[in-house]
Amino acid sequence: MTNENPPFELRQGWQTSDTVMSVIGLLLVAAGFVPGVPLGVAIPLWVLPTLFALLVTVARRRAPVLLRVDSAGVTFGASFTADVVVPWSDVEAVVSWRTKPGNWVGVAASQEYRERRGLGRGVNRLLDDTVGMPVSGTAIIWTGPDEDVKRFAAAAAHFAPDVPFVDPVTSPRRTDDAAEPTD
Repeated sequence: MTNENPPFELRQGWQTSDTVMSVIGLLLVAAGFVPGVPLGVAIPLWVLPTLFALLVTVARRRAPVLLRVDSAGVTFGASFTADVVVPWSDVEAVVSWRTKPGNWVGVAASQEYRERRGLGRGVNRLLDDTVGMPVSGTAIIWTGPDEDVKRFAAAAAHFAPDVPFVDPVTSPRRTDDAAEPTD
């Protein structure tokens, strides 16, 4: 593994969902100004969308880097907690799969790493079971350009050439026949 190249980063920016939520928020605030709306209804219509907008803004500013690939491993940026680093020694595969809202990108981490971090239990297990690989807590949704996913794969191949790149949705590692794509 070499660190000649600079790290690869997926940076968080304004997204389509942010625009949609902003428009909905503005409509709710405007609804609070409609004559005849009781003050007990108007105040939440003014306050809640404003708090949501502040939360989104703070989250975007606190964790501008969603994912970073470098010689140490893959780092997942977190808005309100410490960043999560998965060292290459704990990465079994680099993963990416396409869904309607965007691409999921991340890593399948070793069982030891998952046990240390408490991943794959409870609700997280649902994602693991659906995808067919241990990816909960070590994958993010990326709604940016598909070209960024290709650059992510290239960076992972550069920093960890022995780690496979897998699309777990179509991978033969899936165990449930019902989830296999059909022709």
